[in-house]
Amino acid sequence: MVDLHQQVLDLVRKGESWDQLYRNIKFSDDVKNWGGFETMNKLNILGMYRWVINHRRGLW
Repeated sequence: MVDLHQQVLDLVRKGESWDQLYRNIKFSDDVKNWGGFETMNKLNILGMYRWVINHRRGLW
């Protein structure tokens, strides 16, 4: 989850829109082997994207 948060935060700070962002998230092979990954990966990215855009701060 920490890696997903950092990837989403970095891409949001670069100004990527949702349509670009979710395509650029990379998961490790271990995560890809989790049960339900194919079903839930985009929903997990969307949840983290919503969290980041509502709670992020500017670059310090």
